[in-house]
Amino acid sequence: MKTIVAALLIAVFGAAPAGYAAAQAANPTKAAAAKISDQDLRTFAAIRRDLNRISTEYMARLKAAATTEQRTQVRQNARKAIVAAIEKHGMTLNQFRDMAKAISQSPELQQKLEAMEPGNGG
Repeated sequence: MKTIVAALLIAVFGAAPAGYAAAQAANPTKAAAAKISDQDLRTFAAIRRDLNRISTEYMARLKAAATTEQRTQVRQNARKAIVAAIEKHGMTLNQFRDMAKAISQSPELQQKLEAMEPGNGG
């Protein structure tokens, strides 16, 4: 699921948000990870599920777009949908980016997040 969301973010924003995928090899930062509560992780998981749905929808639209203008319009609409999905859960895009970075740097948070996914007990 992370790959699909990252692909959408790259297609829409031209790059994944800072830290979303780039920090995979970085050392864990315990201070940042310690600030993320279980409720924060549940919110992040819900946002990630929404972004996965948006990704599926807008990647299909992007592939179907025949012109540059249509692709530009799809990207603009996807941006709006992404931001709306994040804000619907009470977070800003920057907060989501920061949390994604902290999670990507913490195997413990990654395990907790995966456990919250449907089918994994979440």
